Amino acid sequence: MKKIILLFVFALVAVIYFTVSPKEREEKLIGVVVPMEHQALNDIVRGLKETLCDKNTVIKVMNAQGDPTIQKTIVQQLLRDRCDVIVPIGTAASQMTLSLAKDCEVVCLAADIEGKAACLKDQLSAEEALNFLHAAFPEIKKITLLYSSSEKIAAEIPKTLQAAKANGIE
Repeated sequence: MKKIILLFVFALVAVIYFTVSPKEREEKLIGVVVPMEHQALNDIVRGLKETLCDKNTVIKVMNAQGDPTIQKTIVQQLLRDRCDVIVPIGTAASQMTLSLAKDCEVVCLAADIEGKAACLKDQLSAEEALNFLHAAFPEIKKITLLYSSSEKIAAEIPKTLQAAKANGIE
C-alpha cells in the first residue's frame, strides 16, 4: 500500500512539475541551432550576438556538426529548456525545427521557408549577385560555381549563367 501511495505522490509531483508554467525569467532565452561548422554560419551567430548584446537576453548556441540526429536532439533540448525563441540557421535546420517546435516561437535565418515561421532570407538573385561581383571586381572574366544538386541554388544555375553572360563573365 505504501508503494502505491508513494507512486501516486510521485506521479502527482511530476504532473505539477511539467504542467505548471515556469517562473517568469527576467531574461529571454534564445536557442540558436547551427547545423554545421562553417564560417558563414559563425558570422550569422556573431551578428546575432552583437545585435542582442544590449538586450536582456541569454543566447544558447548549439552546433549539430552536420549530423541530423544531433540537430534533432538539439532542437528537443532547446524545447525542454523552454526557450522563448528558437533560431535555426539554414533551410534544413528550419524545416526540422518547425516540425518539432509546434508551441514555440521560431525565427528562421538564411532559410527558404514559407508558412507560419518568421523568416529572414539572406539570398540575392543571381542577377544581383553577379552585378555586385562585376562592380566590385570588373577585371573578372571567369568564375566557377560550386554547388550541390540538393541545394536551392541548383535551380538558379541557368539564371546565374545568363547574368554572368550579360556582365561579360564566363
